[in-house]
Amino acid sequence: MAAHFDKILFLISTDCFTDQLFGEFSPQDVESVKQAARDAVPDMVRGGDNYFMCADFSPERVEKTRLDFFANLLAQQVGVPIQRKIGLFHEALQGITDQLRTASNVIGSVAARLYWLDIDHFKTPITDELVDLIAMVAPLGLDRESHGFEWEDIWLSSPSEWDRFLMSLMDGIDEVPYLTFVDVMKFSSRLDFLYAWKKYLGEPRFSGIRHYIQAEAHAELDAINPVAAKEIDQIMSTL
Repeated sequence: MAAHFDKILFLISTDCFTDQLFGEFSPQDVESVKQAARDAVPDMVRGGDNYFMCADFSPERVEKTRLDFFANLLAQQVGVPIQRKIGLFHEALQGITDQLRTASNVIGSVAARLYWLDIDHFKTPITDELVDLIAMVAPLGLDRESHGFEWEDIWLSSPSEWDRFLMSLMDGIDEVPYLTFVDVMKFSSRLDFLYAWKKYLGEPRFSGIRHYIQAEAHAELDAINPVAAKEIDQIMSTL
């Protein structure tokens, strides 16, 4: 079985899934991430042409690959939010903890109640400015459905030279990057509507919504589940 972070590197190096994974980030950061992932592949396969036959799957090599990848991003001054999102992809593939799932659910719940202005029981005061911002994103809705399962044929027919190269490394299991995509999207797509809000509003205006959701999520979760509450900031930092 492929090492989890290796799978993430294969996925984020693709052309096929770029917009779905990183559509909210700057093209410069996205291209830097893709190139850093691609730079790691030759070492992962040790110059061979078959990942499953040629790679060293030792924990030491996998961890070195992960550290070298993030060091590459740091050297290129790639933004922290996109790095944090890659970290969430990795956690999703390893198995989402109860704490991370709880924090994500609370964030989604606060955002949904804010969207519908169901605010009677909120612990954090709401401002007229925030209400105006919510009115602006009203047409965008709360779509939290993962569409990952629709992408298998798109992946297998990708015209990208790099994507075809990755398939050639997979020992006949061409679907590996697609299956990784489905696994990470099951979790990360839960908050996709917030990325859509940010893209529509722009960072300056969206920051008011982000800060409010973060504050209210902490107000609701800190006392009853402080361990899960610690995950709120990590999730919100990807936005």
